[in-house]
Amino acid sequence: MLIFKDTLQLDKEFPFKINRYDLKAEDNSGETYHYHDFCEITCIEEGEGIYHVGGKDYEVSKGDIMIFNNVEPHGWTITRKNMKVLVLIFSAELVTDPLDSYIADYMKPFIERGSNFRNKLEKEDARSKNIYELLRECFTESEEKEAGFQNIIKADVIKILTFLIRHYQREDMIPEDRIGEKKQAVNRLGSALEFINEHFTENISLDQVSSMVYMSPNYFSSYFRKICGYKFSEYITIMRLKKARSLYIASDKSATEIALSCGFRNMSNFYRLYKKYLGALPGREKP
Repeated sequence: MLIFKDTLQLDKEFPFKINRYDLKAEDNSGETYHYHDFCEITCIEEGEGIYHVGGKDYEVSKGDIMIFNNVEPHGWTITRKNMKVLVLIFSAELVTDPLDSYIADYMKPFIERGSNFRNKLEKEDARSKNIYELLRECFTESEEKEAGFQNIIKADVIKILTFLIRHYQREDMIPEDRIGEKKQAVNRLGSALEFINEHFTENISLDQVSSMVYMSPNYFSSYFRKICGYKFSEYITIMRLKKARSLYIASDKSATEIALSCGFRNMSNFYRLYKKYLGALPGREKP
């Protein structure tokens, strides 16, 4: 799995967007997952597929709802024809007020997660239907932009979050006194991923990155694997190999030059890992 950060920026004054997408099989994320600085609520309008997140696979079809927080790597696979989705993204600032803890409660479904948490709301759940209708209204308001449309959208988003809170109250949620701890871990992992994605060709270590985000090496290693699906060292190896493959295809550099530029210091180890993870010897994929 290759994880990258979506660089989309939301409007600071009104951090909200909603769009419809027609996903095709060629749009499948494969081994490339993404995360972003905002939260996401997606409704499947047509088609079938699988969302991959947190080491779990969720089969989805028309009427299902998926939610993702701001540091949750996820991808998808279209399994039958196209999959049409309605996607709402927003930042917590849209609905929160640092001076009002009551309003901040709206973000609990994106932070307050226990071991049995599921990113998917089944279509059979009555709240899924309520959420979909509100998403449709948000889309219409966003398209037409009549007077007061932002107020209606904000009210609809708050309603959606309220339905999510009611849904997840039935789930295994983490204790109230651990919410801050969980939010902090989520934010720190985001910082760690940004650093890794920028410096993976350099000699970086688990101790270095865990120290940078103020986590113990053991806790960081366990949390990283739980969220990303790979061990820390394995993830860096895969990032380096993906870069090496792209250089083989796009450049005329020698194997040694490519290996060194991607962070490998031992050629026999480079060849062994390349074949193990990518299934062929370097250069065989070059057109």
